[in-house]
Amino acid sequence: MGKWLKVVALLALGLVLFTALVEGGCGRGPKEVVTFPDPNLERAIREAIDKDEGPILASDLKALKSLGFSGINYLGIAAITDLSGLEHCTNLTDLSLTESQISDISPLTRLTKLEYLNLSSNQISDITPLSHLTRLERLDLSNNQIRDITPPSPTSPGWNR
Repeated sequence: MGKWLKVVALLALGLVLFTALVEGGCGRGPKEVVTFPDPNLERAIREAIDKDEGPILASDLKALKSLGFSGINYLGIAAITDLSGLEHCTNLTDLSLTESQISDISPLTRLTKLEYLNLSSNQISDITPLSHLTRLERLDLSNNQIRDITPPSPTSPGWNR
């Protein structure tokens, strides 16, 4: 009877391991859900990844190379105000978020593959977060509130060119 108990225990253990592999994505761990506090940004992301409902996963954002959204901030509708969550779109090469109410662009710091960035007609005053985007070929920040575009000194913290 001890032999059958071992066989059943091994079968049960095998079933548990198989289920964990299938549900956990073959050892990749839990799937990371990405949230976008700004509903207009979430809507633009959902349209770009063709996912109308359900959680947005980090894996959904891996293939995203281009994102565009033009708000109508002078009417107060459809304007993006918060870029939180966008930091997970690390493969973006082309980003255009115009005519909105964006002021904080710090979530863009990790988007180091960006080659084209258009943030015209927003409310941006500090462009320091863009200093790490060394692949940028085209940048449009027209119609913002930028006053000082003096590049950081080579002795400034974080300056690494």
